[in-house]
Amino acid sequence: MTETERRKLASDFEARREEIERRIASMTMYDNAMMRCVFSDPRNYPLVEYLIMLLTGKSLRVREVKVRSVEVERMSKRFLHSRTVFFDVLAEDEQGNMYNFEIQREPRGMDGRRMRFHSAAIDSEMLCQGEGFEALKESFVIVFSEKDMFRMGEPFYVLDRKIVGSGGSDYGPLGDGSHIIVVNGSYAGEDELGRVLLDFKNPRPSMMSCEIMRRAVEYYKEEKEGMMSLFYTYDSLDEEERRYLHEKGLKEGIEIGTEKGIVIGAEKQLESVVIESFKNSIPIETIARISLISVDRVNEILVKHKLI
Repeated sequence: MTETERRKLASDFEARREEIERRIASMTMYDNAMMRCVFSDPRNYPLVEYLIMLLTGKSLRVREVKVRSVEVERMSKRFLHSRTVFFDVLAEDEQGNMYNFEIQREPRGMDGRRMRFHSAAIDSEMLCQGEGFEALKESFVIVFSEKDMFRMGEPFYVLDRKIVGSGGSDYGPLGDGSHIIVVNGSYAGEDELGRVLLDFKNPRPSMMSCEIMRRAVEYYKEEKEGMMSLFYTYDSLDEEERRYLHEKGLKEGIEIGTEKGIVIGAEKQLESVVIESFKNSIPIETIARISLISVDRVNEILVKHKLI
């Protein structure tokens, strides 16, 4: 953000401060703007690590996680000619393992096939051309569902591929390194996870029992700089997206949204591939061939971005 943009944001914030404070007061970690701000702040990486360990430490025997980077609302880079995938939060640890956190307010918005597609998208991010499959690291799709998606009353569910014999015998997990975890946000047990999930739904940080989550949310609820950042993130969503944020969750609006939105996302990704290829001195004819578009279309993109 430039200094001019920052001054304009501060001016807009002051002009609408009462409205903004009222809106922010009701936000929880299940609100996309809050989640994006909290998880993307490097000061809150310990919170991300804590949540990963809380869910995987016992269930998947993960021993230690040190987060190296976190991206929010990231579009998958590799699925050029298929449906666009947006990651709510995509974290990578120092070992190269990747964690996709998804916030889901309505169970029907995140079914098994969608989780499978997200898992495949993460795998596609891990390997570069020519790398062997042994280079694949562990991947985790972690869905924080506000309701009990499977209605079985468990605090969370681990969905891993397993080996089943022809007669139905269960021979245990496949061990392919791909994991899906679905958290039951309605769980209110008196254990550590139950307390954390109550904090997720609590709009008042002073009432949170998890100290690192309380500090993270408190900054965006009570400090002017944090409130401005949250306001900027929230206000950058258009009117239709905001309606989804309140009614059904932003994610459903982006990924299951209009065909127009999907086409625009694919077009931007195509342009990015063409531009990067050209900058790396790849011939225009080759770019056209690998991108499955005409030479004229490649030239049109390069002219648009003033590269030729």
